[in-house]
Amino acid sequence: MSLRLAMWSGASMLLGLATWLVSSYLNPSETRAFFEAFASQFVAWGLIVSFVALLGLKQAQQADRTPATDASVAARELAARDRLVRLLRFNVKFVNFVLMVIAALLILSGVSAGRSGAIGHGVGLLAQVTFLSLLERASLGALRRSVQASPPAAARNSPSR
Repeated sequence: MSLRLAMWSGASMLLGLATWLVSSYLNPSETRAFFEAFASQFVAWGLIVSFVALLGLKQAQQADRTPATDASVAARELAARDRLVRLLRFNVKFVNFVLMVIAALLILSGVSAGRSGAIGHGVGLLAQVTFLSLLERASLGALRRSVQASPPAAARNSPSR
């Protein structure tokens, strides 16, 4: 998941910088304001996501690689997986919803006030949150499939009757 986040953050920053570069050739106008605001959302979210991805990659490097034959190691791995599942569910259900509401409010306020910059910020935020929500849902699905595919190590190592 951290590698996917890192790739998205790089792509997001590149797209944002490219949009900023292209918009710099436009005459100062509402169109330019829209693209600059859109680009700033992509660059800002690219930086935020790259920080999260780097933390995840660093944590993956430092992870305990001890085989999960010991019950305490298996319990620790299961607890870490459960924390990740809870965090992803919270993000999908609450954080992403709040960010989408903020994006919608930015778009609506920009439309009502005739400010393209606010619309650009809202559209950029909506695009970022939509992708991150899809990525989080895909990661949750992968975690669920991995849980169903392999029973906990403690169950694998217990003697059968």
